[in-house]
Amino acid sequence: MAQELTTTMTPLEIDRVLAPVAKALPSQADVILDIRAAARERRHPGACVRCFFQLAESAHRAEFLHSLRFWLEQNIQVVAHGVEKSGDAEEKTELERLPLVLENDTLESYCQDMVEKFHNDRVYSMSRVEMEFQYRE
Repeated sequence: MAQELTTTMTPLEIDRVLAPVAKALPSQADVILDIRAAARERRHPGACVRCFFQLAESAHRAEFLHSLRFWLEQNIQVVAHGVEKSGDAEEKTELERLPLVLENDTLESYCQDMVEKFHNDRVYSMSRVEMEFQYRE
């Protein structure tokens, strides 16, 4: 049975996704509370991703992270911006939106893979490209 795309999450849904994680990793209560607060308020998507990797590093098996991973991948994306200097100011132009795919073991390896993929697979005439995590609208 396919899961539906969920772009907003009620407190009950957040708790449902996080309950198996909290049960399996009680020592990670602070991280779980951080991701819960950020997801409820749809703030700090990068913190949600960071917390996911912290939880994954603490986990001996990842089955209980499946629902959380699915929710993050459906609700957070990577947005690439080209940055150009215009006098003293910088102008940002959105270049593209990339799906969040949490297949790496660490946040560092995920970010490195994204930078390499973007560097090797795209050609933009911008002097600088920045990437950030954003919630999908």
